[in-house]
Amino acid sequence: MASTLTRLAALALLWALSGWLALAHAPYKLTRLPSGVRLVVEPDPSMPLVAIEVWVQAGVAYETPETSGVAHLLEHMIFKGTARHPAGTLDRVCEESGGILTATTERDWARYSVSVLPDLWREVLKILLEHLRAPAIPPEELEKERQIILRDEYALHHADPIRPARYRAFEQAFPNHPYGLPLLGNPERLRVLSREAILEFHRRHYRPERIVVALVGNLQESEARAVVESVWGQASEDNPEASLPAALPQPPARFLEANGMLVRCVPAPPARATEAMLATEVLRLVLAEPYLGLLYGGEPPHPFGRCVSEYLPRSESGLLCFYFLPPVEPAENWQARVAERWAQAIERLRSQGARSLIEQAKQWLILRHRHAMRNPIERARLYAFYTLLNLPHLPAEYEARVRQITPEQVGALAEKLLQSEPPRDWSLPPSSEREGSPAPSLPAPAAAPLKAVRQRYANGLRAIALQQAGRETALIQILIRTDTPDAFPAGTDEITARMLFTTTRNETLHTMGYRLALSGGALQIFWEPNLTRIVAYARPNALGNVLSTLAEGLTRSEFETEHFQRAIQQALWERRWADGTQEWRLYRQLSQFYADENALRRVSLEAVRRFYRAVYRPERVVVVVLSPQAPENVLAEIARYLGNEWGESGRSRPSPSLEPPAPRLQVGAVEAQGVVYAGYLYTLPCEGLESYLQVLIHHTALSEGKGARLFRAYREERGRGYGIRGQLALTEKGVILGGFVQFGTLTPEERKTFTEILNTLCPAPLTPEETRRARALLKGQTYRHFYDGEELTRRLGLAELFGWGYEREMRLPDALPNPESAPIGYN
Repeated sequence: MASTLTRLAALALLWALSGWLALAHAPYKLTRLPSGVRLVVEPDPSMPLVAIEVWVQAGVAYETPETSGVAHLLEHMIFKGTARHPAGTLDRVCEESGGILTATTERDWARYSVSVLPDLWREVLKILLEHLRAPAIPPEELEKERQIILRDEYALHHADPIRPARYRAFEQAFPNHPYGLPLLGNPERLRVLSREAILEFHRRHYRPERIVVALVGNLQESEARAVVESVWGQASEDNPEASLPAALPQPPARFLEANGMLVRCVPAPPARATEAMLATEVLRLVLAEPYLGLLYGGEPPHPFGRCVSEYLPRSESGLLCFYFLPPVEPAENWQARVAERWAQAIERLRSQGARSLIEQAKQWLILRHRHAMRNPIERARLYAFYTLLNLPHLPAEYEARVRQITPEQVGALAEKLLQSEPPRDWSLPPSSEREGSPAPSLPAPAAAPLKAVRQRYANGLRAIALQQAGRETALIQILIRTDTPDAFPAGTDEITARMLFTTTRNETLHTMGYRLALSGGALQIFWEPNLTRIVAYARPNALGNVLSTLAEGLTRSEFETEHFQRAIQQALWERRWADGTQEWRLYRQLSQFYADENALRRVSLEAVRRFYRAVYRPERVVVVVLSPQAPENVLAEIARYLGNEWGESGRSRPSPSLEPPAPRLQVGAVEAQGVVYAGYLYTLPCEGLESYLQVLIHHTALSEGKGARLFRAYREERGRGYGIRGQLALTEKGVILGGFVQFGTLTPEERKTFTEILNTLCPAPLTPEETRRARALLKGQTYRHFYDGEELTRRLGLAELFGWGYEREMRLPDALPNPESAPIGYN
């Protein structure tokens, strides 16, 4: 059988990959500086970025009912300059260094996070610490940010199906403790918070002894220490009282009905009860892991549509929460059936009837921790998180301590969680598996090159096998081009993808899902403009089993009426209970890429069958596998299951030649669940890598970061809009850029102004400064994606699908246009 085999032979590329995806890392070091700052540093000379995490014990837990909202409002004001630096300086320095500074306020902390190019980290860290130490809090900026929170950010929070239920659960469980206060603050108090109250909160809580700085990258501890001490050299002279009151959660003894869903919350241990904290994580997975958790037991359909579980360790006792969304086809008694399923699951835990599942959950936890520790940006986060909780050694000891947890301890924990009174003692029975102190489980320092091999099979399928020695899981990403000259109703691509793994000639949805779960696998399907992505995980020794399951759906799907109706209902249900933002409704208004509820109801089973025959063909598919196995062996497995004829729908056919599209800008606005999404779709011609890179630069300049044109035009100049994001879709010879701003409200006059501004902003040529900022951001983003297996395999697959090849995608940071080149614009 004829095939084309390509190896990565360029030594420079192989060397670069060995650095970006190094297997192991040097031990991290924790130092408490004379000022009180806790500094965690892990040198990694091979890393093309420096990850910076600064965490401050200054969250909502340190508010009072009178100052509700001050922690989050102060987080906004940290970005607004100091006596020496005007507003916007901090963001500009970060973005010109390759990173976007993000900040979040939680109950115990405020977090500031960025990763930047390695030769620029000193200035970024220094200026960030200067803003944290002495924010200016300009009165005019304060009023602007206050209104953005009240008018726009609140609307976004209330549109999320789970957030309002979470707020209510915490409010009921902590009626007399600041853990019960809303994260954004009480709107009535937020409206009247004075600048003096914000400065006082800052004085009491933004102090060196309450700060953790964690750094991972090409730096030394002495360098990091010098930067921190240049800002905070000595301890603060005053020492105001800022302790956190003990929390004793009192969640309702029964299920809580909130926002159309059922919520079950139980008390959870504080982080200092480390054994119980880790056992709680095991318990959460045993109960709620999809397919295998006790709450999912038995044949589908389940009594709920989806179960979202949450547990975040805190300084004081918190909550373990389960949010049960109603089933796709709700029965009158679905709440009672959920309560019955809950009682059965808890009884199995109490009676030691889930021992094998507990051991499996421990393995899931360990694998997820290993996966996080492979990513240096995630390592920096974990170092800061656990150091703030006074558990600085836990990242190294995590695996050993999880292994020591026994089924008896999980059963004892289940008993504690369901007591009529909240537990005061979180100690568990001694572990029979404990032998002395846990040994650190970090791997020894070593660098492992990433080997990559590409193959094109006779049927037209392309595959890329990436070998990362020591990797614990195999990641399979399959990308299918779904753009077609034939006309299909909007939503046909989505319904087809939803039905791939329902019934085939040999399998059913339940047997395929169960087979994947037993293989240590998980499966997700994403449909994007012109693209469907299938992402699967498996144990390396079960790669063939998972590939055979995927091949069933790709090559032998049978589209039956019953499953078609179920897929439509599931799609409609997810639009009602969608997580996060709903900008797709804006893009639906401007194009046929997405389907709203009415469009979904117009999709026919016959259209799905025709679409499957037209699109699911091997020459439109790229398979990318990241695993510890030799690439040749992986490619042989792919050939076995996907490299032959795909039957009637799989014979290779030439794609029609298309002309590059003419530039076209479309602007619109749509309201969904109390949030207005206003934005654009911008179609541009694009042929080849050089043209693609120019479009990427333009897209980044428009919609990425706080120096983006959209952000400056609305958030900075007009004090309107909260989330500002972009999206990019590839076509045969073009690119479609999307961007949007989220508003709480938008008047007709404001919509008209929005359109006028976008018609000017989008096509205008970039300045050298805009190009320089966008180039740095793209370079940093590319390096960050190379540490994320899903993003890495996605990018390589897209490069193969659309013609410039995965090798050039790997070298993308060095191919970006220089700021001094001709201005990029599309007038």
